[in-house]
Amino acid sequence: MIRACLVMMTLAAPAAAQTTAADILAALEAPTNELQQLTAVLEGPDEEKALVAMRLMLGSGDPAMERLALRAGLSSTSGVVRGVALESFLKSRPTLTAYAVGQDDAAEGVQVWLQSVGSISADAAGSFPIAIGPYIEDENCFGSAQRPTECYNRVGGTELSFYIGQSWGVARLNESGELVGSISNRGYKTGPIAVTIPLLGQLQ
Repeated sequence: MIRACLVMMTLAAPAAAQTTAADILAALEAPTNELQQLTAVLEGPDEEKALVAMRLMLGSGDPAMERLALRAGLSSTSGVVRGVALESFLKSRPTLTAYAVGQDDAAEGVQVWLQSVGSISADAAGSFPIAIGPYIEDENCFGSAQRPTECYNRVGGTELSFYIGQSWGVARLNESGELVGSISNRGYKTGPIAVTIPLLGQLQ
């Protein structure tokens, strides 16, 4: 965006004219001001206006605007805005990193299960990847990387249901941009494993 402004300024200037430092600074400042104004709209109290702005930014084709829209949307105080941002983010087919902590009385089962789907530390805490596959339009769900035509992930508003390691987990997106929930596996007798998936740090 900044490069485009500078190019346009250069093309518009007569060959004999001189470009001043003020001209350059103005060209550099304009895109920043625009993004700041858009951020104010996204974070403002008008939910409908924020939704319209976010959808337009997500469809702009400008990576900087798309990231800004997602960052603001995923941590919005509006559950509706967060839900739209979450679905849009998942349609980019990211591989999410989930961080898990099991209850003490289920530590052995947690270790076995976590080792089967990811990695684990000595204190029964670990992490595992959730690879979001393509969006399946007629089923309103997402496949997995290995099984792209089967529903392994579902979104309903701010809630994500995901299937991994023969287990279904559920997490809800909070205003900090984190999916927080739990997952259980009866086969391994894990009991509930607390899961946190921070999304903001995983934006490309």
